[in-house]
Amino acid sequence: MAKQQSLDLRDKPALTTGPAADYIGVGHSTLNRWRREGRAPAHITLSWRKYLWPKHDLDAFLEARRVEAAAPSNEGGVA
Repeated sequence: MAKQQSLDLRDKPALTTGPAADYIGVGHSTLNRWRREGRAPAHITLSWRKYLWPKHDLDAFLEARRVEAAAPSNEGGVA
């Protein structure tokens, strides 16, 4: 049997599903759907319907989806 890795969250803030969904700007049901589909940020399963979402993982999820605005082009001939 594989040894489980210790998880220490004492100094790392984590949110439950509702506040985590608010934090990343989606609905509670959307975050749960993403979790079921394997598309959600990293999270911790506490029980069959209780999850913790470490804030640093939510931040990393948002940063990975960051899109820089493109510089406007002058191809349309408008000055």
